[in-house]
Amino acid sequence: MKSPKKDKRTELEKLVDAQIGELAVMENSDPDYQTKFEECQKNIKLLTIQRELKPKKEKKEGINWTPIIVAGIGFIEIIAIMNHERMHVITTKALSMIAKGRV
Repeated sequence: MKSPKKDKRTELEKLVDAQIGELAVMENSDPDYQTKFEECQKNIKLLTIQRELKPKKEKKEGINWTPIIVAGIGFIEIIAIMNHERMHVITTKALSMIAKGRV
C-alpha cells in the first residue's frame, strides 16, 4: 500500500493557490474581487522574492570519469593487441605504446 505523498509546499504557496481558486470562481463585477486580486498579487510578489532568496542547492563535485574511461580503453587496446600477437615477436609493439602515453 502506497503512503500518501507529503505536501512540500510552503504556507505562502498554499495561500496563493487558495486565493487563485477563489478568484477563479468570482466574477469581475463582484466588489470584493479587486481587493482579493490585489492581495493575491502581493502574495505572488512575496512568493517570488522568497524563491529568489532561497539558497540554491550546490552540485556535489563528482568523479571526472573521462580520464578513467580513456585509460580503460587504452588497456583494453593493449590487451587486444597482445592477445592477437600472442607468442610473436611483434608483441613488444604494444608495450612501447604504454611508454608513449596519449595526450
